[in-house]
Amino acid sequence: MSSTSEQSIENVAISPIRRPAVAICIACATGIAFDRFVSPELRVWLVAGFVFVVMASILRLNSFRRAATLGVLLLMVTVGGALSHWHGSIRGPGAIAAALGDEPRLMKFEGVVVSRPIVDRRRARGIRAAWPLVDRTLFEVRIESLSDQQRRRPTSGVVRLYVSGHCTDIEVGRRVTCSGWLAKPPEWSNPGDRDLARDLRFEGIDGFCFVDHPDLVKPSGRFSSANHISLMVRSLFGEISQRISTAFRSDLSPRNAMVADALFLGRRENMDEGLRDQFIEAGVLHLLAISGLHVGIFWGGVALICRLLRLSSPLKIIVPVVAVFGYAAITEFPPSLARAALFVGLLSATRLCGRGPDTLNLLFTTAGALMVWRPSILFDVGAQLSFLSVIGIRCAVSTIEPLRRIAGGKFSYAPLQAMSATVGAMLFSGPLVVYRFGMFAPAALLLNLIVVPLVVVPLWLGYCLMVSVIALPGMSGPIAFLLDQSLTLFLMLIDGFSATGVRALRLPAPPTPVLVLLYASLLSGALLWERVAIRRRIVFGCVTAATLLSIGTLFAPVDQRLRVTFLDVGHGTSILIESPGGTTALYDCGCLSSDRRAAEVAGRAVRQSSASLLDLLMVSHADVDHFNGVPRLLRRYGAATIATTPHMLRSEQPAATQLISRIIEDRIPLNAVSAGDGIDLGDGCRLQILAPFGEEQFQTDNEASLVVRIDYADRRILLTGDIEGDGLRRLIEQLSDDKTLTSRCDVLMAPHHGGRDSNVPDLATAVRPSVVVMSSASDDPLVRIQQNYPDARCIGTSQGAVRIAIDRSGKMTVEQKGRELLSVESDES
Repeated sequence: MSSTSEQSIENVAISPIRRPAVAICIACATGIAFDRFVSPELRVWLVAGFVFVVMASILRLNSFRRAATLGVLLLMVTVGGALSHWHGSIRGPGAIAAALGDEPRLMKFEGVVVSRPIVDRRRARGIRAAWPLVDRTLFEVRIESLSDQQRRRPTSGVVRLYVSGHCTDIEVGRRVTCSGWLAKPPEWSNPGDRDLARDLRFEGIDGFCFVDHPDLVKPSGRFSSANHISLMVRSLFGEISQRISTAFRSDLSPRNAMVADALFLGRRENMDEGLRDQFIEAGVLHLLAISGLHVGIFWGGVALICRLLRLSSPLKIIVPVVAVFGYAAITEFPPSLARAALFVGLLSATRLCGRGPDTLNLLFTTAGALMVWRPSILFDVGAQLSFLSVIGIRCAVSTIEPLRRIAGGKFSYAPLQAMSATVGAMLFSGPLVVYRFGMFAPAALLLNLIVVPLVVVPLWLGYCLMVSVIALPGMSGPIAFLLDQSLTLFLMLIDGFSATGVRALRLPAPPTPVLVLLYASLLSGALLWERVAIRRRIVFGCVTAATLLSIGTLFAPVDQRLRVTFLDVGHGTSILIESPGGTTALYDCGCLSSDRRAAEVAGRAVRQSSASLLDLLMVSHADVDHFNGVPRLLRRYGAATIATTPHMLRSEQPAATQLISRIIEDRIPLNAVSAGDGIDLGDGCRLQILAPFGEEQFQTDNEASLVVRIDYADRRILLTGDIEGDGLRRLIEQLSDDKTLTSRCDVLMAPHHGGRDSNVPDLATAVRPSVVVMSSASDDPLVRIQQNYPDARCIGTSQGAVRIAIDRSGKMTVEQKGRELLSVESDES
């Protein structure tokens, strides 16, 4: 390229554009975030709004325009905060929230179904539990009246129902009478958990209701009030959505039907976990979340049909918009699709008015409108990723736009545009993906360039099938056949990529302040992008990235304490060990009722520890409530090495055999350990194996449990699994006979979840703990446990995760859900 062309590229910059929507949207978002985390009363917002109105008016009258603008932005902050408070905290008289206590209460109520019932087919999703699992139906009901002790009174509020079984005759808008256990949403319990009670309150959900059988939910007629017109419309579109989903299941192969449900209707609740993980590892999970890509293809297809039909110019713009909003209604307006539909509507409105659209201004206008409609959407990760991806695509495409103008069509622009759009979307969404999910898929850069063009044909066929199901049922057969074949080819590509063994990178989550600073810099750069020449953009981006990486390295939190966290997984065990040197280990990962709960709780705790993967995973013995979450955990987070007992390796239980086979197939180092072995975690922290005892045979799995003692700073924490019987007697004999082990144990994990046969007086005498932690779904055994260990502080994980922290001096603190329960100085050890 000539020097003249290079100089032209260097100096290309678009004239600055005024974007008032950007500042207004950011101000509203600031108010919503402040209300969510600080939660001042509504009158505070109203008084602050009145003050800012007066201030802005006075400054404007006195010609202080910039100061008046600041006053207006502060006013928008109060507007956002007031809207958030109104949606999340203001409840009418007789609100159901006032009737909910800490313990579930059996009540009867009447109300209207306001969300699509979702059947959670837990057995179909491969959840492993100790007993047969029953599918359950989830939906939300707007309560109108409540009966308690033969007294019926008007009530307002929304509750989420969990019904054991299938509710086949429930739909949006139907009035129901229900009997169930009403309870408050639970508070956060484990590291990395979301504050569910707060989040649901801001979504307008006041509580939960657990129903034991579908017959306890009885339809009692349709609504007729004018106040329920929106529900009537939603019911209509819900019926259409259900017809389409039924057509997918009847006309497509089972695997393709699951993908079609997710791809076209956004229904991923029944999708196979293995297939979903393949999309995650490939970095193309966004294809299964209806987003701007789907809307763009749908909009473009309808627009093409309008051109072929030679409709008038206004109709060519209006008809595709109406079709997009109709599609959004069928899918119940998920956040990413709501963003895309509203953006398309605003873009079309500017074209009807004959004005050239400004993408960023329209995008932030869309964001502001969505926050007014539903303030909680600001914290929806799907909406966040959707907006960030669009901003990244816009910056990347605008960067290469001057090249097309200068080259004058001498090269193919489309591949370069697709590449830059993919890079821009990954650049802007990548940090948030790492922060929320702990992974990043570099291969997605190449795979998206292949997959996205190929998915266009299945999408068009799917939209045609949806139209034929609604309007022309007789024509759906041939279209369904073509769609089935195209989805098969599409999944063959995903399966082929999965077979290569390429996996997403497991990365530690960056500190929250660093993430906020990173996105503040990226958004500032996006807003100033057009005012900077191309070479300066590149330099600016490199300098910003290097600065932020340095800040993230310097200010990453480093905890120099040993931290042992007994996680709340219900009736099961999962204990995270974080050494002062940064090594992470996990002792067991299982739950009696659901392997998913154990894996998700442990996974969030690992991400919260800033570890990219586990350095060590220990499996105590072959009981499902101690290991059934391990396969899912390994699939999502991985482990460097695994340690277990010889008895576990010889187990003939099908679940244990499958686990060992999976570990061998994944080529994860697997070691058998027994009494006398030791594992160094670095920085003075060591794991000492106390049981089992060599190759000695035991009658049960529990007797051969892996017992581990954690030694650090003259403190000792004893993890005991489910040890009992002969194994427990051998352990007590060893503790009593070996003079090096008779010193006091500071923390004891109550064996066998506090079981009577495992927590015997001889163990209390041999160990003499100062703290006993019981991992169980109930605190009922705590009274008995306290009697067995009279000199110890006994704590149960059913009230939340228990964390033991020990610093270099030996000072030990005991916390539960962030609240300090006990602190012991080093001189008391």
